[in-house]
Amino acid sequence: MSFWTNCNQCGSLVYMAKVRPPNEYYSRWLPFEDELLVDCHLENCFSSNYKYIKTTTIKKNKLIKCPICNADVREDRLDKHKSKVHSKNIPTPKNEKHKLIKCPICTSNVREDRLEKHIKKVHT
Repeated sequence: MSFWTNCNQCGSLVYMAKVRPPNEYYSRWLPFEDELLVDCHLENCFSSNYKYIKTTTIKKNKLIKCPICNADVREDRLDKHKSKVHSKNIPTPKNEKHKLIKCPICTSNVREDRLEKHIKKVHT
């Protein structure tokens, strides 16, 4: 269901429609100049910071491959990923299988190398 309403930013009459923008996974409500849904009103609205949001969102969500383990990582988080995952200088491929064991306290399946951390975090 689409409808006509006034823009919250500038007060112009806009046509609201639920669409899935390019480079996004989910549909959301966006204002358009007319029912043809060709021109998004946010690109022309003098009160909108849409151009800033559009460029920063796309840049932040760009996925790249980690040069060490080949995992998909957001470009702006690669350094954090390297320091957190590869700080011990042990490459761990993304698809490497880890042995799961049952926690002796809650019987949850936990990676063997993370059991101690699980017990400290969950059961203390």
